[in-house]
Amino acid sequence: MVALTDFMILLKKRKSCYEFLSTPVSKGDLEKILEAGRWSPSPFNLQPWKFKVIRDSGKIAQLIKASYYGAFHTPPVLVIAVVVDNSVVETLAEVIRDKGLGEQSAFLALGMAAYSMVLEAEQLGISSCFLTPKPDRAKRIVGVQKNVGVPLLVGLGYEVKDAFQKKRFRKPLDEVLL
Repeated sequence: MVALTDFMILLKKRKSCYEFLSTPVSKGDLEKILEAGRWSPSPFNLQPWKFKVIRDSGKIAQLIKASYYGAFHTPPVLVIAVVVDNSVVETLAEVIRDKGLGEQSAFLALGMAAYSMVLEAEQLGISSCFLTPKPDRAKRIVGVQKNVGVPLLVGLGYEVKDAFQKKRFRKPLDEVLL
């Protein structure tokens, strides 16, 4: 069992990486990362996600250009497209009886899956970043069907030693409590 202090160390250690080495992520480590995403919580256990692994450097460059805030010194060696299955969003809307809440719940589940993957990556010594793509462009680049969307990308790889890092801070707890 992981102690809470160990988990807090992991949370505080994880950061967005902006400079990646060209060293590939092993198949075994990638499978562990994808398993972490697969086991994430989801409303009504509908699991609205699909994951598509992109290793092609040309496609990765296109995805970065198609994303907001995609300023990298060197790109990740692989990207996991976190894809939403719109039929599951519709099912959620029927179950919840509110289309907006069905979509909100599905996207919340995608975020949890992505975060589970980056935490597992961090545990394995693999750096990560989140990218928010322009959905229509990302969908074309990733090459997915009409009934899905690509709202989130996770970049993975190994960080360059002494890489650029934005200053990290968090508001004090008393500032975030209502």
